[in-house]
Amino acid sequence: MRQSRTLQRLLEMPGVVAAAVSNINPGTADAEYAPAEFQIVGRPADANNLMISRSVSADYFRTVGIPVEQGSTCRDDPRAEASGEMVVNRAFADTYFAGENPLGHSFVRQTPNLIVGVVANARERSLTEEAQPVRYVCGLMPFYPDPYYLVRIDPSRPASMTAIRAAVNEIEPQRAIYTAMTLRAALSEVSSQSRMTTLLLSLFAGMALLLVTIGLYGLLAQFVIERRREIGLRMALGARPAQVLSQVVRQSAAVTIAGVALGLIIAFSSARVMGALVFGVSPHDPLTFVVAPLILAAISTVATILPARRAARVDPLVALRYE
Repeated sequence: MRQSRTLQRLLEMPGVVAAAVSNINPGTADAEYAPAEFQIVGRPADANNLMISRSVSADYFRTVGIPVEQGSTCRDDPRAEASGEMVVNRAFADTYFAGENPLGHSFVRQTPNLIVGVVANARERSLTEEAQPVRYVCGLMPFYPDPYYLVRIDPSRPASMTAIRAAVNEIEPQRAIYTAMTLRAALSEVSSQSRMTTLLLSLFAGMALLLVTIGLYGLLAQFVIERRREIGLRMALGARPAQVLSQVVRQSAAVTIAGVALGLIIAFSSARVMGALVFGVSPHDPLTFVVAPLILAAISTVATILPARRAARVDPLVALRYE
């Protein structure tokens, strides 16, 4: 079969670590396949049993870096679907065989399917969408006229795209090769909108932090200035500058802590709304909820100490006459 010979030719190329065939380009719009209904052998029929099907060659998981968690992968057999051996992902196993070993179980989707392996979940449809239950039909499928050839390259001695094209055309001279690109480039195209959203949110967050900085500094500075007469009176009665500064900082800290606590409560309760906009970071990321209050605490400290030190250095008689 030509696909098998093409894969073998690709594997003979210097720098090629693994090669596979797939009916999808993972992580791109081409992976948008509608889920299909299936039934688990030995259980009552359930219309809510839905899964997504992928057709891949056996080395697909090694090529794209999806680890096999249980059992094994399946064979590159042109009649793989007819043999009934299937690989499912972890989402499939956890959804339909929770608490059970899925290996050896069968399900029916047109023909019986025997689960021989479980692989880790992969975000094949988009970076922000959680993995759905997937079955992988392993085999070189002749009825897909336009398969995707996926090639993993050794970074230390990469093979060029021109050389890969030539290797495919050597075995399949009639095949048109188009949209050849690295997986990184393909994912970059798909994630461009997410990157723009992230950039805009970062800009808005930066502007918000700047406004908070200005507002907090102005508020606390005014708070100290309005107490200048009180500070002068305390110093006239013998209070040392360090004592005055310490008291002002404590009072300002109380105001800051109350504001930060209220802000954390609001942020924590509304963080779920941001869940669809972040990838690889929890909406309740502990680092974020620690760093943000520390930044505000630092701003509050500067905003309090600077005017308080100026006030503590003023002559008590001048401070007492301050309106």
